[in-house]
Formats: sequence, C-alpha cells, structure tokens
Amino acid sequence: MKRLSSSNLYNLLDSYAIVSSSLSSDETLKRIMNEATILLNAEAASIFLVDAVNNELFMKVSTNLTDDEAKEMRVPFGKGLVGYAAKTGELLNTKNTEKDDRFYPGIDKRTGMKTVSCLTVPLKIEEQIIGAAQIINKKGKTFFDEEDELLLTEFSKLASITLDKALMHEQIVLKEKMETDLAIASSIQNNLLPENKLVVKDYMFTGFYKPAKYVSGDYFDFFPIAENEVFFTIGDVTGKGAHASLLMASVEAFLSASFEYKHNLTEVVFKLNNFFTRKTPEGIFVTMFFGILNTDAMELTYINAGHPSPFIIRKNGNKVVLEATDVVLGVMQNWKYEVNFVSFEPEDLLFSFTDGIIEARNLAGDLFGFERLFNEVKKYQFDSNHILTSLPKAISDYTHPQVQGDDISFLLISGANKNK
Repeated sequence: MKRLSSSNLYNLLDSYAIVSSSLSSDETLKRIMNEATILLNAEAASIFLVDAVNNELFMKVSTNLTDDEAKEMRVPFGKGLVGYAAKTGELLNTKNTEKDDRFYPGIDKRTGMKTVSCLTVPLKIEEQIIGAAQIINKKGKTFFDEEDELLLTEFSKLASITLDKALMHEQIVLKEKMETDLAIASSIQNNLLPENKLVVKDYMFTGFYKPAKYVSGDYFDFFPIAENEVFFTIGDVTGKGAHASLLMASVEAFLSASFEYKHNLTEVVFKLNNFFTRKTPEGIFVTMFFGILNTDAMELTYINAGHPSPFIIRKNGNKVVLEATDVVLGVMQNWKYEVNFVSFEPEDLLFSFTDGIIEARNLAGDLFGFERLFNEVKKYQFDSNHILTSLPKAISDYTHPQVQGDDISFLLISGANKNK
C-alpha cells in the first residue's frame, strides 16, 4: 500500500491545522478549497454540496468564481464528475477530460477556464456523503498522479472532520439562540395572561397555564368591561409552539381593543372569526369559549365556538355542561354566532379548560377524560384555590413518567368570599 511521502505528510498536517482553526462552516469550506489547491499544486478548486430536496449538487465555493456566481452552478445528482463521485463515493482521477463522457463542460463555459485534468473526491461526514471536492489542472504536469490521489483522500478525511465540528458548533450556537428567543417569547406570552386573580363583587376569576413547550396556543383572559360585567375567555389554536402563540397574541390584542368600544358579544366574536378566517393558513383553526358575567343579574352570557365544554358545579353539587353550539373560529367567513344564557351565583363554580387536560394519557394510553376531570374539580368545589395546585398534580401523577404532550390551561370562576 502506497504511503505519503514525508514532505507531503508534513504539508498535510500544516494544511489541517489551518483548516481546523475556524468554527465557521463557510470559512472552513473556503480554507479546505484553498489548502487543497496549495497541497496539490493545482490551478483551481471547488466544493459542491448535496441538495437532497432537488436531487442535485450546488457549488458552494470556488477559487475562480464569486460566491454569487458559484451559487448558480448546479449539477444533477449522479451526473458529471462531482455528481458521480457523490453518488458512488469513489475518487475520480480524470487525466483527460475530453475523453471522459462524465465530464460536464458547462462550468468551463461559465468560468472561461479550460479543465484538462482533475481530481474529484467525495466529502463524507460519518459515512454520509455531503458533497464533493474537485481539484483542477496540476501545475507543471498534464495530470494528477497516485501520490496526489492519496494526498487528497487523506486531506478530505481530515477536512470532513473539521467541517463536521464547525457544523456542530453552529448548530449548538443556533440552538442556544433559539432557546433564548423562545424564552423571551415565553416571557412575553406569560405577560399576556392575567397577572393576578380578579375579584369583582362576590366573584373571583383565576386561571392556570402550563405550555408543553416554551410557548403555546393556549390562552385565557378576564377583565371588567363595565361596573357590573366581566368578560372572560379561554381558547386553543390547533398545534403547538411559536405559530400558535403568535395567533393567540393577536387574539388578546383584538379582544382588548374590541371591548374598549362595544360590549356586544356576538358582534365581537363575529369580527374575530372573520379576522381569523382571512389571516390564518388553511387547516389552522381556533376553539374558544367566550363569556360575560353580569354580577348584578347573576347571569352568564356565553358563546362556545367548538371548545371543550366548560361546566358549572352548582352549590348543591349538580352539574351543568355548557356544550359547543357554534363552529370553531377561522373556518367559515361571516358565520352568525348565537349567545346562550345560564344563571350563575357566587356559590356556584365554573370550570373551563383546554383539551390538553382531558386528552392527557397514561402509560397504557388511557385518556384522563372528562369524568375524571369533573370528579377532581368537584372534590374542591368550595375551595378553588386548592384546585389550582391539586389538579395539575393529578394530571402529572396520571401521566407519569411521560413528559407533558400538550398545553394545559384552565380558568375558574367562583365565589370570592369562600376563597379568602
């Protein structure tokens, strides 16, 4: 087996030291290319990377093209010398390009350079081919010899290790940046939720929120809209994560602005639905429950737009379920929403929630379910403060040791006097 000469071995180590001194993948690729031309005493070099989506290779860097010119150079996967090397994983030593049908002359036409001979070697990271490097025209000779093949093979191995390190470093940096951005987004979203419990006359409003990720599509809110009226809502955007949280942030802004000027629940929900229908992508919708509690009349006006049914536990323990009677938001333009009415006294308790609670599963795959939820809430129907801690624990115990799979939120309205 042929080995590198001592001089080439030293040159290889020097080149590796230069190539490995950067943690930028773009800079690493440029150094690989430049050092390869020096090592092999070549006229030019280029590096192509695999574009798996389009099943082709694109030129990433070149010694004789600008970055913008290089981006325009694309070769079908398996075609041309670089395409063949990337497909087969073989090194190609083309001693006369005019006699090799695999040679693609289009790049020479663009660069104005005449390729007489070239070495093409695949670039691999952990046995996965990510592209190919091509070294063009040996200075002072008509072709590259066996020593050049060996030198480029060993150099490409070391270069791939360095490139892998640079890519991993960039992924870590990007991940840290994304986590920082998401932490900020989470803080912003938390600030959109009510900061404290709200007490209006004999009623107390409070809620709980725990996203499955940094941010979520769950949302609840409550605020006075008149001396004797409190608006409240809870909702859930399909999906989880950043896109859902952005939609819910727009809901908060829309509702806050709307109730500055009008207290007509049907009109507010009608316009909110049209806003969602126009602005949200196809397949994205929102389930929401809206209510206005008149504390003097002790009456609740509500619209349930496809949301999991909230329930009222009367002071005598009876259950009243506020079922969905209208369509979800964001699917039907100009839908006419209708209000419903139900009495609600301070001794009663209203519990509204998102589906992350009833759809939580244990290891056996069984759902937490509506009845289990109702029974957990009923245990402490006269102590809603306790529900804020007992219910999340009950859900966590039920699903243990699995991680939380969906966002969990709920909103409580109860008598203020019994929760002091």
